[in-house]
Amino acid sequence: MKKLLLIGFVLVTCFFSAKAQNIYHPWILGVSTNYADFNSVELSLGDKLTQATWMGKHMPTQVKIGRMLSSSFVVSAELSTITLQTKRMNAIPTKITVVRDYFWRLESQIEYKFANGYILKEANKIDPYVFVGLNLSSIDEKRYLTQSTGIGINLWITSQFGINAEGSYDLIFDYNDYFHYSAGIIVRFENMLDKDRDRIPDRYDRCPKIPGIEKFQGCPDYDNDGIVDSLDRCPRHYGVPESKGCPDYDRDGIPDSIDICPCEPGKIELNGCPDTNKEGVKEKDE
Repeated sequence: MKKLLLIGFVLVTCFFSAKAQNIYHPWILGVSTNYADFNSVELSLGDKLTQATWMGKHMPTQVKIGRMLSSSFVVSAELSTITLQTKRMNAIPTKITVVRDYFWRLESQIEYKFANGYILKEANKIDPYVFVGLNLSSIDEKRYLTQSTGIGINLWITSQFGINAEGSYDLIFDYNDYFHYSAGIIVRFENMLDKDRDRIPDRYDRCPKIPGIEKFQGCPDYDNDGIVDSLDRCPRHYGVPESKGCPDYDRDGIPDSIDICPCEPGKIELNGCPDTNKEGVKEKDE
């Protein structure tokens, strides 16, 4: 228990001290331990928490490789090996008596990421997902077609390295169903094409030939006034939205370049000067 608490503390510390990462590495590779639980499927909800039987080994027993299709979807494949406890398996009981303890699983799945820019930020360190897939489960040297439905999470400690955990319900068509769990490390690699080198891949870049910022999907905001250059009438001078990106010191909606009274809020019909005498004419200088 102390070891688990120490590991948890280290992970939390790394997690909150990590910098925001670049999410545009389309390939992922993971190595994990994995376990199967045939016993809990047959139990009531309360007993699932107290009588679970995780079968497997602690050494890395699963390899995962995947690729981003878009900011929301990832397709991946997993190869897992598990050592079963045959006595406990046959005591469930299973539909077919198990003689050999060797069990392997080959899975293909499609994942929906919540850190997709719509639900959570794409660069979110917490990267949860749900998935569905099909796999072949080989038990006692017999192969069974299986459908998997599950949830997973990536915790990105650096831009390309993180921790992955998954849990799924595996529905076998001719054998007992089981829960499948895995936990391990994951890395992502290779960069997407980015012609203007603004760290926004061309796939997501609305201005792929001009360096820009993520806020405007890769389009530039030269004066950093929050108005994209394509809509900014004064793209080289810091401005305000009321003046369509042009400077407006008194914030009266009339750009300083045509405002006769740039330091006093005024009216457009008075060329930016105030109507202090309420007569609709510019106040004369004394």
